[in-house]
Amino acid sequence: MTDSVFSPEPCIETKNLRGYTKSFLFAASVLILGLLFEIISGGKGISLPKMPLNIYAGFSFVVLLVFLHLFYHRHAFVRWLSGVPAAVSSISLFALLVLLLGFIPQKETHGGILSTTGLDHLKTSWPFFFSQVYILSSLGLVILRRLNHLTLRNVGFFLNHAGLWLVIASGGLGSSDLMRLQIELYEGKPFTNLAHDQVNRYRLPFSLKLNDFILEEYPPRIAFADARTFQIIPEKNISFIPAEPGKRFPFKEFVIQVDTVLMHALSESIGMKAVPAKDGVPACHITVFRASSVAATGWIACGNRSMHPVILPLNDTIMITLLDPEPRKYQSLLEIINRNDTIPAVLEVNKPIKIRGWQLYQMGYDQMEGRNSQLSIIEAVNDPWLPVVYTGIFMLLAGAVYLFWLGQGNKNKQKQ
Repeated sequence: MTDSVFSPEPCIETKNLRGYTKSFLFAASVLILGLLFEIISGGKGISLPKMPLNIYAGFSFVVLLVFLHLFYHRHAFVRWLSGVPAAVSSISLFALLVLLLGFIPQKETHGGILSTTGLDHLKTSWPFFFSQVYILSSLGLVILRRLNHLTLRNVGFFLNHAGLWLVIASGGLGSSDLMRLQIELYEGKPFTNLAHDQVNRYRLPFSLKLNDFILEEYPPRIAFADARTFQIIPEKNISFIPAEPGKRFPFKEFVIQVDTVLMHALSESIGMKAVPAKDGVPACHITVFRASSVAATGWIACGNRSMHPVILPLNDTIMITLLDPEPRKYQSLLEIINRNDTIPAVLEVNKPIKIRGWQLYQMGYDQMEGRNSQLSIIEAVNDPWLPVVYTGIFMLLAGAVYLFWLGQGNKNKQKQ
């Protein structure tokens, strides 16, 4: 007999639909509860405990899941929480918040609706915390239930789910232990182990000294500007021309030729002269042709604190100027005292240095000084939970490889 709306017992499809509906309603309730907590707290979020209290909290949570699995696995709520509908709804809620995390700038503005609801500091917000508890509870009970029937075929399932559980749990528990500090090093200053965040100062387990800061730049660019407003004039994508000796290019009815380029120069009575590195500014000599005659010729140069930029008027409304060169590469030549050893090191962008559990990143410099900067800004990052995250990722990869290998083996058996 087929099921219908008049049947006393709902069909399997109807039961599944109701199960998913209830699960997504529960997920929505979790989100609303988190938003209420966030609003009540004034948008301040939740402050999770640091080591070792977060380790105790994580261990207690695991013990609670094991207790529920052993003694209440037949309870309706526990059975539902370890079922597929709850898993799908918890993953959907968590994925939604992670998606918002990528789209909404996390600035902690402390004002407006984004701050009040925690959307501009999601990782420390109540909604994100409750979504983590929901997905970890569901995922943990699913893993424990599958362990009752652990076979070789279930190894891939266990690795995938346990790895994901570790990644989410360590990311949540370890967020309070993550430290991002800033270090300012000056050339000629002694060793220092001081670092700071926006509020506090800290002492690192090692000391740093900046011997030299080196900045390599792209060639300066020639630009055309309005002589009255000093605004750059766009002209068919040739507003910025690299200053290279011998280069010729058109602009309106003119043709500009680059005669000489000096990366380090200073002005003198008859033009510009080359000087040692870090003492001057980029400059170039150009000749402007109109038809077959010379319309203008002279030097243009960038400026610095001791010298004004040098421009070349083209006519009453247009002038030619030289833009400051953009950085191509910059690095810090350091000395690091680690315990009793002094280690030379080179710190570059995207090439961090690892020492005593800390990652050092080249973060910035004094942009007003440019290549003359004697300041190097370094970011020091310490994340003691990172090995746990890597372990979870490795388990995910191992589970995927195992499932692929198992699938290939089944295909070979079917062919035989």
